Amino acid sequence: MTQIVRRSTKYTNDVMAILKSKHHATNAEIAQELRNFHPEVSDTTVHRITQRLCGDGMIGLAPSTQKGCLRYDIRKGCSRSFCV
Repeated sequence: MTQIVRRSTKYTNDVMAILKSKHHATNAEIAQELRNFHPEVSDTTVHRITQRLCGDGMIGLAPSTQKGCLRYDIRKGCSRSFCV
């Protein structure tokens, strides 16, 4: 089985740091925090990063918000079927 090696970007590293400090957050919360350091980052970029990290098992899904928004958690073990 071939292991995929992905390069680490400043955005990816900062998303991981944000999740470590907040424990769980929505994409909107991550984007808001990330823009303190990278005002140019788009919502789409944040979405792609969280989807990739979840698919790679680096982060997991936390319980959704009351409005049904997905929240990500620093815990590992995300099921790929939920990260679409």
